[in-house]
Amino acid sequence: MVLELNQVYTQLLSQPVSLRVITGDVATVDVDEAAGDDLLLSILGLRPLRGGVVSFDGAPLTPLSAPWFRRLTAFAPSTLNVVPDSAAERAMCGRGYHAGTLAEWCVEMLGLPTSLMGNVESEAALIGMDIQAVRQRPLAELTVAERRQLLLAVAAARAPQLLLVSNAVCQEGYLQQLARRRQLAVLSAGRPVTQAGEDVADAPAVAAQVVNSK
Repeated sequence: MVLELNQVYTQLLSQPVSLRVITGDVATVDVDEAAGDDLLLSILGLRPLRGGVVSFDGAPLTPLSAPWFRRLTAFAPSTLNVVPDSAAERAMCGRGYHAGTLAEWCVEMLGLPTSLMGNVESEAALIGMDIQAVRQRPLAELTVAERRQLLLAVAAARAPQLLLVSNAVCQEGYLQQLARRRQLAVLSAGRPVTQAGEDVADAPAVAAQVVNSK
């Protein structure tokens, strides 16, 4: 899998972004949370681009190709309330945290097959969650950081070719290990947050610096 962005900018990005990320690599775009969500949803074809070209394995993103690209991609949003305006967005982002336990949420709200629940728990453990403590708690009782870690675990469990991660909870090491272990390409956009779920204080207010690492 090769994801390329060529001078891409969206409604919330103040600067165009260009990058190339391939299988086994992790790329990061340092912007604020809202701009990161906007960029990743635009890559999925769920938000309009203001300019530039997104391509997968050399094929440009278009309204016709977007559904096929989404089948190869998993998305870990910073929150399940990432403006689920359409049926396509609801399918990618879920519907909310208000009801159910972890298993009910994964199966009913994210459409995750029950056969992948073991993968979710394995990935959550690798991220550093106490999955036994989380399993039966209502989702509404989880912290912001715990919710984001679960979203990342669910996305990783889908075993995609491309993983898009919004505002990861300081999980750079996990993402690099995941890219190599699962042989997938990873793009993280949005400023990392602390384990308490707060923005890293010394990050620039708005930036579009891209770093690729193997």
